[in-house]
Amino acid sequence: MTVRVALCLDKLAYPRTGMGQVSLHLALALTARADESLAYTFLAPRNARSQLEGHGATLETLSPLDKEKLLRWTRWIGPVTRGQRSRVDVWHALAQDAKYLPLDRDTPVILTIHDLNYLRDTKGRELDHRHGVVQSRIDRAAVIAADSRFTADEIRRHHDVGDRPIQVIYVGLPNTDAVSPVKPAAVSDVPFLFAIGDVVPRKNVHVLPPMMELLPDLQLLIAGRHDTVYAGEITRNVDARGLAHRVQFMGQVTDAERLWLYRHADGVVVPSLTEGFGLPVIEGMAQGRPVFMSNVTSLPEIGGELGHYWDSYEPESMAKVVRKGLARWQDDPALAERAREHAGRFTWRRAAEAYAGLYRSLIR
Repeated sequence: MTVRVALCLDKLAYPRTGMGQVSLHLALALTARADESLAYTFLAPRNARSQLEGHGATLETLSPLDKEKLLRWTRWIGPVTRGQRSRVDVWHALAQDAKYLPLDRDTPVILTIHDLNYLRDTKGRELDHRHGVVQSRIDRAAVIAADSRFTADEIRRHHDVGDRPIQVIYVGLPNTDAVSPVKPAAVSDVPFLFAIGDVVPRKNVHVLPPMMELLPDLQLLIAGRHDTVYAGEITRNVDARGLAHRVQFMGQVTDAERLWLYRHADGVVVPSLTEGFGLPVIEGMAQGRPVFMSNVTSLPEIGGELGHYWDSYEPESMAKVVRKGLARWQDDPALAERAREHAGRFTWRRAAEAYAGLYRSLIR
């Protein structure tokens, strides 16, 4: 029997975000498996068509404003009548706030929850609203998948999961085999630390410039969207400290530029206050770089014993951790290979195998 799986890839509307990248790489890893027992249909936004075509899956594109197509899809996945069999055996929603779910209540749903960052990002009515949205998706799910043990434990603490199983399935490293590193035009030859991610409060980026005052031989390069009020406050602080020549906001970078930055950084910095997984940790380790990160949420789980952790955000304490870590890696070249091996355990092939097993188990 062939199990027909629909993957809801609505987060591919924002391909450079973490959830967008997770959706893309999981979809490609699933179709790369030689498994005739599973047939996939991707429900994805139009801008993702070029990335998904030619990979052996049926592709349906959908815009939230495309009402006619939405109606066709809801009929397509709606209740089965007059003995007709639904065209979907398993529905996989790849985000905790997934927009689209099957109308047929008999269609089993796998819900992937990447994080519960809303618990720390929001308050009041917005917190209640976000909590309600995630709970409604959990209520519809047959199985929940989480990106880390930390996230799984947090789901159990803050949501009513009933007797639904929660399976931890780690995300994987993006495949960079076909990517040729390109040095960003604005980067000088001065040694640097590298941070990546949207500059928003939960990323805790504002603690980095005061630390950089105590590391005068290094630059800090920050890649990611920085058109936020929070980023503006950090920029003014950087200017006030006279660090504009050493702290640079680069905006969003290409895959080729990101790979170059990881490979040439003296270290990767991840000061986040909350992460469901923490992809920059293993991306940095995959290039043999020391990674300096917060000692909270999922980060110690992902970084393991090779990570360097900040227990305090006082500039002196942070700078001490960085100096000690850089010296350790310079004295012991074997650490770079150990870091690569650690990061190599997180693969999309493993994630795809785990999800394929879930799809088949729901039918059995």
